[in-house]
Amino acid sequence: MKSEYFNQVIGKLKGSDYLYQLTVRDEYQVWRKFSCYVTVPVNCRSRTAANAVMRAAGIWHDFGQEEQNYFSLFLQRCFRRASRPH
Repeated sequence: MKSEYFNQVIGKLKGSDYLYQLTVRDEYQVWRKFSCYVTVPVNCRSRTAANAVMRAAGIWHDFGQEEQNYFSLFLQRCFRRASRPH
């Protein structure tokens, strides 16, 4: 059974141009990008394991933190300043 973290990790790997290589005993999948190989457990139940896979892949992502779009935060702050009465 594939976990929610597994699907998220695979999505991030695909988005970073990693290519699927093989499945090992229905427990792990191996993905590669050039000479970098990453092993992803199919039963990846913890966010700690998912973050470790991301670090091994060289992808900056933390499943413990909500992703923030810094550009949208910047725009929100700018519009708040512009809408204040002078």
